[in-house]
Amino acid sequence: MHPSAFDYPATTPETTVVRLGGKDVPDEYNWLAETSPRVQAWVAEQNRLTSHYLAGLPSREFVSEAIGRYDVARPDQLPRFAGGAWFWISSNLESGRPAVRTGPKFPASGSVLYDTTDLESAVPTITWISPSSDGKILALGLCEDGSENNRIILIDVSTGHVLPDGPDIPLMDNWTGGVHWLPDDRGFYFTGLPNRSVDGGFEVFLHDLKSKQTGRADITWPQKTDYRGVFIRPGTTWAIAVQGLSDPVPIAVLDLADPHAQWRSFVREAEGGLPGQVFGNQYIAVTFVGANRGRIVSIPLSGDGSTDTWREIVPESNVVFRTIIPAGNRFYVTLFDDTYSGVHIYGLNGEFIDSVRLPALGAITEGIFPIMNLTRPTFETTALFVVSTLTTSWGIYKHDPSSGGLETVVAPATTIPDAIVEEGTARSKDGTPVRYHVVGKRRTETGPRPTLIFAYGASNRPLIPEFPGAMATVVEAGCIFVHAHIRGGSEFGLGWWLEGRAQNKQNGYDDLYAVAEDLIKKGFTRPAQLAVAGKSNGGMMAGVAMTQRPDLWAAAVPLVPVLDLVDWFTRPYLHGNIEFGDPDDPRDLERILATSPYHAIRPGVAYPALLAIAGATDPRCPPCHASKFVARLQSAQAKGKPALLRIHENEGHGAAAAAEVRMRLNTEWLTFVLSEITSPTAS
Repeated sequence: MHPSAFDYPATTPETTVVRLGGKDVPDEYNWLAETSPRVQAWVAEQNRLTSHYLAGLPSREFVSEAIGRYDVARPDQLPRFAGGAWFWISSNLESGRPAVRTGPKFPASGSVLYDTTDLESAVPTITWISPSSDGKILALGLCEDGSENNRIILIDVSTGHVLPDGPDIPLMDNWTGGVHWLPDDRGFYFTGLPNRSVDGGFEVFLHDLKSKQTGRADITWPQKTDYRGVFIRPGTTWAIAVQGLSDPVPIAVLDLADPHAQWRSFVREAEGGLPGQVFGNQYIAVTFVGANRGRIVSIPLSGDGSTDTWREIVPESNVVFRTIIPAGNRFYVTLFDDTYSGVHIYGLNGEFIDSVRLPALGAITEGIFPIMNLTRPTFETTALFVVSTLTTSWGIYKHDPSSGGLETVVAPATTIPDAIVEEGTARSKDGTPVRYHVVGKRRTETGPRPTLIFAYGASNRPLIPEFPGAMATVVEAGCIFVHAHIRGGSEFGLGWWLEGRAQNKQNGYDDLYAVAEDLIKKGFTRPAQLAVAGKSNGGMMAGVAMTQRPDLWAAAVPLVPVLDLVDWFTRPYLHGNIEFGDPDDPRDLERILATSPYHAIRPGVAYPALLAIAGATDPRCPPCHASKFVARLQSAQAKGKPALLRIHENEGHGAAAAAEVRMRLNTEWLTFVLSEITSPTAS
């Protein structure tokens, strides 16, 4: 079907007014945020139109076959060791559904401890696991609707039976690690949603196994809406209360060895966060205070956490420090060196011991946001890393201290044959160098090729140079995949985030355009062959890109995006001030309204082809953002290019997607992209 033949569902404008920062903002499609029968009917019609269009694209079969090879699951959850046994998330070999296995050796032996095969849910997911220190009880998070919201399941390891009377308070996701056991295993802390919705904010609870009672932790939190959690390193007697998704700070401590101790205020503020771990009575952490790329300090837990008690043990250098991982009387530190991952090993006084030799230039899997790195298992027995490159999928490796290298535990599942990586540097509008990687097949002929750029640039989150997963299909098709490091992330330290957020948000978008223009200048591609995609805040980036620079792209795909900043600021989940600015500041409000992709659409502009994808159960980026954006674009588009919407049922933000759902979603949007950038009109 040619786009000009599209018979878009009727979308009647009904102007309402939303007030933000003292300004009335008209919104003719705000009714699409309702959960009414007419909205459901409208979404169903849009989904039918999108299905009909995608079914007719010639590349669909090729994409589906390629994704079957490349869309391998990223092992975000490393196995856990407790009570002499390993615990790890696996799958039922017959049903393919998630399961948990346990055994004395990972992954060579193990029996199924918990299986989701017989659950009534169509899309069960195990989002996290946490064994008690004695290995007698396994706690896990079970999500059954794709949203990432999960409930705590407690398993008796000796019998495999589900224990009754676990906490009935749901968890938002796995970002705070599920449950964190007390040293004597009599209970655990967890971060839950007291009103069963993010509208009630986050609260930290303590659950007692004997009394089966759950109560709020007596902690004073400085921020009301940000992520928070209590973390306890196994084998230690200090509980650390941490707040901040993008910049985690240890705001309070509790000495669990003292039965009369109360929670005590610790570090109240540390720009960029203070992610660390407990060693005895010291908190060893990475800090960006006085160090753009990070330095490592030791802080006595008996003190008040003020900066005059900090002792620098590893100074700032030319690498960006990331995460402290305890390993007995030493610690590993993950780092970035010109965007690629590395690992150093230090003694507790900061003496350098060794560097871990990785298989190739690539990435060590880490949490999407900094607070998530505090949840990764410690290396009390075996140092395990998940490593991938831009051309080889993820493998699990064990560090061999004698050689300094990594031994393969679980080999990578796939690689892109004949693919090479080329390094590029563009100059942004203000002269800042912007790094990017180009992945493509080896070839002898010259000339521009169809290209997909993927980027993020927000929330102090790095876009690590890892295996592109399903997006490797683009390379398989003879096209180019570009992985761009734009400001707003953390690949080059604290300044890289600060220069790309709030009042500086436009810098990240200018970085993206600089990469695109550099690729065009160097002959890699041209606008008629160029697509941009991003997920979540990266979806926001894709929406901004196509509305600010419609001339630069053939297609755009915002995946589970933020697209309406007015709506975003009215929601209780992670108010956007830290990332997008302050709507109560008139100058900031003007910039926010000009940047918001939904509000930036203008009638009669020739916009790129669009496929906006959202999840019906997404607790972070509501699907109405994609709906409203598509509705407005369908009425404004002057180019005859498609403006399509796909909202997936039983699917949220993506992290809890069942394998078959993920593969179907990726097949759709990559088929769309390849159709637009490889069509006869694009060549």
